[in-house]
Amino acid sequence: MRADRLIAILLLLHSHERLTTRDLAQRLEVSPRTIHRDIEALCAAGVPIYAERGRLGGWRLSEGYQATPPALTTAETSTLFIAGAAGLLSDLGMDNTLQTALLKLSAWLPESDREAVEHILQRIHIEPGNWFRNANPLPHLSTLQQAVLQDRVVEIVYTRSDGSLTERRIEPYGLIAKAGVWYMLAQTDQGRRMFRVGRVQSALLTDDTFKRPPDFDLAHAWNEARATFENRFRNYTITLRVPAALLPIVNKVYGTDVPVGPRDADGRLELRLSFESFETACFFVLGCGPGVVVVEPEDLRLAVLEALHKLLSQYAQALHASRVQ
Repeated sequence: MRADRLIAILLLLHSHERLTTRDLAQRLEVSPRTIHRDIEALCAAGVPIYAERGRLGGWRLSEGYQATPPALTTAETSTLFIAGAAGLLSDLGMDNTLQTALLKLSAWLPESDREAVEHILQRIHIEPGNWFRNANPLPHLSTLQQAVLQDRVVEIVYTRSDGSLTERRIEPYGLIAKAGVWYMLAQTDQGRRMFRVGRVQSALLTDDTFKRPPDFDLAHAWNEARATFENRFRNYTITLRVPAALLPIVNKVYGTDVPVGPRDADGRLELRLSFESFETACFFVLGCGPGVVVVEPEDLRLAVLEALHKLLSQYAQALHASRVQ
């Protein structure tokens, strides 16, 4: 709704010294033209918004302007409580603080809103982790969190994807949680890089500080880094046919819902998936179990067939050895 968007623009300008049209459009997921129309509407309503020109310019509110904060709706309040139950902040040691804040908020809610919140919380629960997550998988997260909050350089020992160790001196810009997994976006001597926090073997907080770029936006930087990562590591495309009943398993193993193509004469679905390498694709197909058929490429079909022959031979030998004993 436009009224909600106008309030959002006002709140964003309250919490930032200045924001460009592009910043506002990206945050609110609308076009720059829509932002211009909304700002014109706010100005016509008497809100003192003005533009600053130049490279570091943007929209800003007149200094000293204060607007009456809008009251939270029941839906907005419920959303806060649901997000508070998600559990991710426990990794950062902030879960108790969040629960205290929500308790204070609850005390000021009208009785009808408290009942509505309780109604929703008894029907929706969010668990960000997975079944096989270790109890204490992130021993260095608190150190990295401190480095991020204080803009301090940190020296880490990191495990690469190939298992080798590397020592890095980095400037951590931010922490991001995706599907229950924590990542760190940092500046290194080789440019901006993304690190998986669970692969950090040691972290030493130094006394050296750094300055983040004035126009740095963590959400925007993460989206760019994620797109680069996905494009780089998903360049091997395969085509599969799977029974419809196996589609949930394929989605689970792949990590996201895959686009579904047409059905063949036997009712199987055609899927096109991309992977970082031939080896990863082969491992994926074998992990999905029987029923998954590789349509193309031919080299993957042959590799899967060879792997199955080897697997059958290994189990036959193991079974024979156990019977002899």
